[in-house]
Amino acid sequence: MPMDNKFGKISRISACAALKDGRTILEDLSFTAPYKIMMPFEKENGGIQIMPLCASAGIMAGDSQEFSYHVKEGADLEVLSQSFEKIHKMDEGSAARTIEVQVDKNATLYYYPQPVIPFAQSVFDSKMTIHLEDATSRLFLLEIISCGRNAHDERFQYRRFSSKVLLYRGDKLIYRDNTRYEPDKMPMEGIGMYEGYTHMANLFLSKICSRDGENCSQESGTVKTADSTINLELQEKIWQILDEDSEIDGGVTRLTTGDLALRIFGHRAQKLQQVAEKSRNYTKQNRNKNGGKSRHQIVDKLGVGLYTLYVHSLDPFFSLNPVSTKSSPITSGRFTSIPSVARSFSCSSSDISFNLSFNSISL
Repeated sequence: MPMDNKFGKISRISACAALKDGRTILEDLSFTAPYKIMMPFEKENGGIQIMPLCASAGIMAGDSQEFSYHVKEGADLEVLSQSFEKIHKMDEGSAARTIEVQVDKNATLYYYPQPVIPFAQSVFDSKMTIHLEDATSRLFLLEIISCGRNAHDERFQYRRFSSKVLLYRGDKLIYRDNTRYEPDKMPMEGIGMYEGYTHMANLFLSKICSRDGENCSQESGTVKTADSTINLELQEKIWQILDEDSEIDGGVTRLTTGDLALRIFGHRAQKLQQVAEKSRNYTKQNRNKNGGKSRHQIVDKLGVGLYTLYVHSLDPFFSLNPVSTKSSPITSGRFTSIPSVARSFSCSSSDISFNLSFNSISL
């Protein structure tokens, strides 16, 4: 539990975006110290960008924060941040943040904060709960976590960093990410963790869907949609982005709901932001090209099973075993136990190969 808040109260932000006369406006806004919200920036498509400003140097021991964002029907909201999120050294205690998000039908939210830098001895716990009303509710979610102040030789010297994301569509939990790092107890530089990289990005992209939602029905957990081809092509484009950049490593998984989840590693936060921006732009462009059979079709068969276990904690049955090299053949089998720390999976078959990493499985 965090220690007593030094402000004597919880720091809050509450923002509600609505559509009026074809343009997005802030219908309601409130905040408390040390936060305030800049005047919204208008986007060409009629949406708006908002940027919370903080008078503090960063997150300190005892800080307790509550953020709330509501995007009403038809609105388009983008949430940015002014600078990297610095979590300062804590001799004792911790800091905590909760975020509640509601995205109504035909509404769009881009949650695009700057990367997080956990300083040595810091402790931070975050929980984000997102409710998408239906399949027409659009979401782009980005989180970048650094190893710490690498230039100050502070690599993974924080005591704990915890970030939990729960994402619902309607009443159904469709995505759950439970990242919890305690460097004193985990080999952060080892295989299945950061593997020598200094930054990690988690992204979630909701599936491309017709605006009326009629073609986004699902049946027995299997994606059944007229937009399926577009989403597969989007996944392939993102794979191309990852493959063509030698400075990064990562993977993209299509969930059983048709949404995409990415995990990317790199040595610079700016590089991960550029990759995230490219992925977002491809989503916006919604191109429609057909390249025939390609790697994403294999990943759909294998990767979805892996990631479904991670986000939904289903029965631990996989289509492949963990292997040590990318040249190993695809095999099949069942895990008899769930790994308690991060694991990395790699496989290849003729010209088809991929690498998947995921962390902190929680049943």
